[in-house]
Amino acid sequence: FAAVVVVVVVVDDDDDDDDDDDDRLRDFFDKPVNLKHISAVKKWGNDRWRAIGRALGYTDQDISDITSSLEREGDREKLHHIMDKWILKHGRKATLRKLLKACRKPEVDIRGKVTTEINAQITKDIKRQRKRRRKRP
Repeated sequence: FAAVVVVVVVVDDDDDDDDDDDDRLRDFFDKPVNLKHISAVKKWGNDRWRAIGRALGYTDQDISDITSSLEREGDREKLHHIMDKWILKHGRKATLRKLLKACRKPEVDIRGKVTTEINAQITKDIKRQRKRRRKRP
C-alpha cells in the first residue's frame, strides 16, 4: 500500500500584487479590536474568562479587581469587563493580532473558533455590501 503526495507550487512573477496582499492582510490583523471581535470571543470564551484575562496580560489580582463588583453577574459579563479594560488600557494597540494570540494560549485555546466566527461575520458583511451595491440605481 503506497501513498502518493502531490505538492503544487504556484509561481507568480508579479511580486507587487503579493506585497499588496501581504500589506492588506497585515493591516487587517493590526486594526484595533472591534465589537465583532469581542462578540466572537464572548461567544466561545465565557467559561475561560480568567484564562483570557491572564492571556491578555492581567494578573489574578488585576482580574479580581476588575470583576469584584460583578460577583452576581455571569461569566460573559466578567469577560466583557476584562476585555473592555484591556481595550481602554491599550487603545489602538489592542489589535486583532494580539487578541488572537491570547486566544491561542493553551489555557484558553479558542483561536480556531474565534477565527471561524470572525470570518463568518466578515463574509456576511461582504454579502450585505454587495447586495446594497446591486440595489443602487
